[in-house]
Amino acid sequence: MTLVPLLKTDFKVKLPSSQYRTHPSLREENNILRVYRSIECLHKRAMHIYGYCILLMHLLSGKVVLYCNYTLIRHRNQLGPFQSIFLALTAVNLFLAWTMTLEAAGRFHQDASKVFKSWRSMKHRSAFKKKLMTKQIKSMRPLVVSGRDYFKIKRLTVLKFFMANVKGTFRALLTLA
Repeated sequence: MTLVPLLKTDFKVKLPSSQYRTHPSLREENNILRVYRSIECLHKRAMHIYGYCILLMHLLSGKVVLYCNYTLIRHRNQLGPFQSIFLALTAVNLFLAWTMTLEAAGRFHQDASKVFKSWRSMKHRSAFKKKLMTKQIKSMRPLVVSGRDYFKIKRLTVLKFFMANVKGTFRALLTLA
């Protein structure tokens, strides 16, 4: 996630000059679109490679947490104390780690969305350039961490992951009990 500093500060217009880490010419109307499009291409390439890994990690983390929860609740009398502690710690740690990953990816998407809003206040040389910039902004989509266009991580994904684990645990208990 090395694009986070770029999205939080360097691509935004109208920040104090002390907060920028790049040359001021990046934020000129001729350069900002070209640089953003090139970063968009690099990000798309990276998501093309890592998309399956993200999708697989989401699937596995959800299933392992669900299995640990089910085993802890259903077979609590047959498990020893160390097995119970191990399963509980595995479920909690994996849930928290993946939730933090989802939250970071969701905030990345949120910051990418804010970039376009800041570009609307950019000063333009002519009315034609402003109209052209507005059309370019409308054609762009914010960067998003995704699993090959099937699974896009946004801010609500954390809540969906939490709800899926709670619902899945209770459904498994009701079905298999």
